[in-house]
Amino acid sequence: MRLAAAIADVRAAEARIAAELDAVAARHPGEHDVVHVARALAGLAEANLAALAPHAARHGAAGDPGPAAGDPAPAAPDPALALLRDLRRLHLRYAEASIDWVLLGQGAQAARDAALLDAVTAAHARTLRGLAWTVTRLKEAAPQALTS
Repeated sequence: MRLAAAIADVRAAEARIAAELDAVAARHPGEHDVVHVARALAGLAEANLAALAPHAARHGAAGDPGPAAGDPAPAAPDPALALLRDLRRLHLRYAEASIDWVLLGQGAQAARDAALLDAVTAAHARTLRGLAWTVTRLKEAAPQALTS
């Protein structure tokens, strides 16, 4: 079934988010709120991966989603701009994962796979929390970073 491809996409996107959140927390140790929230959100990404695991096996998409850390973040001239770049990058990763969840949800609905649809609904809500946090944190950080 083609659901396996959609499941693999979601798993890869969530693995990238978890890896990126860990990297952002490590790069900004002085931003205590970022470190704390990034670690909490990384836990939610891991929970999403765990919730999808039985469905991945059932639909033939089992296996490790891989440590998809992606490209290293570009160097920024100062910490405030580096934080903005990291948050922007996280936002884009969350947006990608969100649309992947939407697609998988549509596939689960078409396949009448209620268990998968329930897992998608719960996990997508967790992903949307991260997406909302990146917007909020970008709005908080941008004025100072861009005018100082």
